Amino acid sequence: MATPRPQHLLCLIFGTLVVTAAFACAPTSASARFSPRSPFLFRARGKEGQELAARGELSKRTRENFTADLVQFFSEEQVQEATKIQYKSIPEPVIYTSQVLQQGVSCSTLHSVMHENYIKPELRLRPEWIYESKLIGDCPTHYVTRELPSIYSPSTVLEAVCACGGSQCSKDGHQCVPVSRHVPVWVRRGPNLHVLDVEELTVACACAQRPSAGGNFIYSAAVES
Repeated sequence: MATPRPQHLLCLIFGTLVVTAAFACAPTSASARFSPRSPFLFRARGKEGQELAARGELSKRTRENFTADLVQFFSEEQVQEATKIQYKSIPEPVIYTSQVLQQGVSCSTLHSVMHENYIKPELRLRPEWIYESKLIGDCPTHYVTRELPSIYSPSTVLEAVCACGGSQCSKDGHQCVPVSRHVPVWVRRGPNLHVLDVEELTVACACAQRPSAGGNFIYSAAVES
């Protein structure tokens, strides 16, 4: 296990707020202050072009005529402001403590406290079947730093690691599964010029049951045999 870097690190808002709230037996909602647009949104010129775009009937040649409008660019100042809104700074002791607390955990005797699943599809978590698990709990989790390419902002993020990934966590066949989601990152394309992209990061470890016999921990062995 790599020793975390001794400085403040950028962490996912949903890694610390949304997932924690979702596993705390109560539904929550938050209004985003910043909703980044896709960097690949097409914007046609003129009434005719807009009508074609709405119907999805733009030809390849027509699309090529508007290549300059395919990408939305962001200045350095916009990126810094957006990063502050989408990410939070996490002290190094929080990361270190999460790792120490999970050392020596016994995955073979793991039993999570289960509760009703309040996670909604609007969170866009993966795996997508996580919403269909009637009961859900949390599994042993620690956090590590993940380095992104230097042209990314932020270039360092916090990511969850499941200490007992794939292990049975309830007598009813629930398993520990990593939960991930896409988060915004900004990629430098030139001096004071960035484009918006996304990166998939693990934000939590859930004790959940896949709604199929093949995905059930207890019955999967019987199905295979």
